[in-house]
Amino acid sequence: MFRNDAADDDTARGFRHKVWHGITPVLLLGVFLVELVTPRGFCDGILYAIPILTAAFSLDRRLIAAAVTAGSVLTPIGYFISPAGVDADYAIVNRAAAVIVLLATGLLATMAVRHLQAMLNAQSKALFSALELGRTQHLMQVAGRVARIGGWSVDARTRRVEWSDEVAAIHELPAGEYPTVEEATQFYAPESRQRLIEVFEACLRDGKAYDEEFEFVTKSGRRKWVRSIGDPVRDGAGHVIQADGALQDVTERRLLEASLEESQTRFRQLADAMPLIVWTADPDGTVDYSSRAMFEYTKEPDMNLPAAEWATVIHPDDVETVHSAWTEAVRSGSDYSIEFRIRRGSDGSYRWHEVRAVPIRDDEGAIAKWFGTATDIHDHKRNEEELSRLSGRLVSTLESMTDGFYILDQEWRFTYINSEFAGWLKQPKEEVLGKVLWEHSPHLVGTAIEAEFKRAFSTQAAVEFVQFFPGVRRWVRIHAYPSDEGLSAYLEDITAQRELDEKQRQSQRLEAVGQLTGGIAHDFNNLLTVILGNSEALVEELSGNQALRPAAELTMKAAERGAELTSRLLSFARKQPLDPKSIDINGLVFSLDSLLRRTLGEDIDIRLVRKGELWRAAVDISQFENALLNLCINARDAMPDGGRLTIETDNVHLDEDYANNQVEVVPGPYVMIAVSDTGTGMPREIVEKAFEPFFTTKPVGQGSGLGLSMVYGFIKQSQGHLKIYSEVGHGTTVKIYLPKAEREDARADTNAASVPLPTGTESILLVEDDDIVREHVAAQLRGLGYHVTLAGDGVKALEILDDGAEFDLLFTDVVMPGGISGRQLSEQARQARPHLRVLFTSGYTENSIVHNGRLDPGVNLLNKPYRRQDLATKLRSVLDKEPDCQGSDRSGTPG
Repeated sequence: MFRNDAADDDTARGFRHKVWHGITPVLLLGVFLVELVTPRGFCDGILYAIPILTAAFSLDRRLIAAAVTAGSVLTPIGYFISPAGVDADYAIVNRAAAVIVLLATGLLATMAVRHLQAMLNAQSKALFSALELGRTQHLMQVAGRVARIGGWSVDARTRRVEWSDEVAAIHELPAGEYPTVEEATQFYAPESRQRLIEVFEACLRDGKAYDEEFEFVTKSGRRKWVRSIGDPVRDGAGHVIQADGALQDVTERRLLEASLEESQTRFRQLADAMPLIVWTADPDGTVDYSSRAMFEYTKEPDMNLPAAEWATVIHPDDVETVHSAWTEAVRSGSDYSIEFRIRRGSDGSYRWHEVRAVPIRDDEGAIAKWFGTATDIHDHKRNEEELSRLSGRLVSTLESMTDGFYILDQEWRFTYINSEFAGWLKQPKEEVLGKVLWEHSPHLVGTAIEAEFKRAFSTQAAVEFVQFFPGVRRWVRIHAYPSDEGLSAYLEDITAQRELDEKQRQSQRLEAVGQLTGGIAHDFNNLLTVILGNSEALVEELSGNQALRPAAELTMKAAERGAELTSRLLSFARKQPLDPKSIDINGLVFSLDSLLRRTLGEDIDIRLVRKGELWRAAVDISQFENALLNLCINARDAMPDGGRLTIETDNVHLDEDYANNQVEVVPGPYVMIAVSDTGTGMPREIVEKAFEPFFTTKPVGQGSGLGLSMVYGFIKQSQGHLKIYSEVGHGTTVKIYLPKAEREDARADTNAASVPLPTGTESILLVEDDDIVREHVAAQLRGLGYHVTLAGDGVKALEILDDGAEFDLLFTDVVMPGGISGRQLSEQARQARPHLRVLFTSGYTENSIVHNGRLDPGVNLLNKPYRRQDLATKLRSVLDKEPDCQGSDRSGTPG
């Protein structure tokens, strides 16, 4: 069919050639005859342009040249043969101008014919060849359909969209239906739409080309991935007048990328294999056609396609190799495949292309045509180099990890292990690689590792689980990631984290017990206040009764032990009010030396190792003395046959690394006091429970189990840290870390002098909700000489104050029912009586006057239970202070 069309075209061209060759001389003769009969000025040779233009229709440049020559010669001749007319000089000028016009017309006609001939020759070649244009067009259609790629164009002014049928098919729209730009962008998924709009508008507005991939939703709602390519088109002034581009359905490639993440290079190769440049060649190897993509890439629109022209765009270093390979392929008739660099016309750079060609043979087996493609693989080659670098970097990273990592194939064989995991196995890598996991480690069969690994394979989903490895004594979190190649396992050592979590759980457990302890302390201390006070009074009253006095003394001792027990419980619960001072720990330890030696006995060798220039510590002195004494007594009990007790002090700084692995530890400077013994030591499970209340390893009746609990609670409430180091048979060390005092010039009185029982006559308003305690305290106050008025709660106390009664001191419980606490009562009372002194008492302060474990500034507190001596002394210390109504009350609470 194509050969017949070409033959018809040749016949038509031959007929046209003869016709115009006959008309042109006739027209030349006609113009010459007109010159003979018309006067000068009528023609002056300009009419010879008509036969020149007529000759152009023949598409024969020689005929045009002949017409131009004839017209240029006959024009001056006409001056002499034409009848006289206009002025001679004017006629000469006109004739000269006519010659110039004729030459210009001939030149333009020749150029137009040359251009038209090039177009017709190309068309003629396409029609003449039976396989050339038809098969090429068919190949391009196949390429577009197979590659699912189509073209589009948007006018910058009208924003009208035009696209190919393949683009319409991608949208699942009928062919020939064109949407607006806004309608077209709605096909893109919301998460991709904004980016598409940005790059498209940048292309249309600023002339920035783009090539990106977006998620896409078809008319039927199916999601696809498309590759959108946009390129600006500019006018002569450089303004962007439209954007041309291509749209390619790359859903399958994206799906392959998602399912084969580790094979990105392979997917890039698949994408790069799409036919971007199509070319054909004659059987002898002469390239006779290249698709538009070739010309757009090289920016060489005038390439005539022979090998010599191709050589101009190939990298000079590749020309010889390309020529040899192509010559050999043509000679042998084998497939042609080679990679070489082609110059890009836009910037003159050379990019690697993969060029392939296959011969198409006719029925006799002779080569009828060569069809080839050229694919840009420059980015792919660069990515391969980058992948090689990344691969090396990945291996380096895996080898430097502190966690184990290994890879198994589908047959459970080790294909890779890093150095850390090899260290866990205590085997060289070479001895492990290639072995089956279950044969190498048969003890794993039947464990969670086997079950989880096989589940990962069967479900093709990642799994995560925790496993303990007895051989290396590690808790390991295992992440297993399946793939088509096998399974990758990442083993994260979480032993330290597990230990920290266990410490956190222990801390929470102790906190829960502490909450319970604080809840019962209030009522217990109220009872002890009455019991201790009455037993103290009975001892004095029965001084001459030898039968009943011992019973009264025994009752008082039991009350004192109960008070001590309550104090330890509150200390553990961190509910005791502390009054920290800046303390010289070295001096305090030295002052306790004689007491410790008397208490611990001669079998214990006490050694003091004190740090020179030790920082001062912020701590409640009396509570610290009790804590240190408890630790020393525990150490003595751990050395029943005697031993050495060492008390050491030092300045330390706990850094963030240490604090992050402990519970409730703030990085910073601390004063460290270490109490070490050479006793029996404790196993790990005992150490973990040592701080729990009522836990003891001593026989029944020899320990309450509150000693270390009290120390633990006190140190934590003091914002310090406590750590036990012990090993069976090698003794125990308990280290206390107290926060460094902020003010070094503060001083604490470590030796409080005893005060004789004082009395007074002032008026006291006593507020206590417990009836028994209220009557008991009132009796004690009256016995000391004071005038006492009683109130059962804060509301009653305010009513008494509102009646106008004057008092020297408000003595109130802190925690009371009725909605008004002791703190609130004191604040309201001092609004009307700024000079009123206030003394608080409580067995459990909660957070009314104690914050962060410390008494609020200026607050006076008498803890329950208390002796009459304590009550009398505290009353006088508060009443004898000068009241201050300007802010902080020197006698009690902030005003």
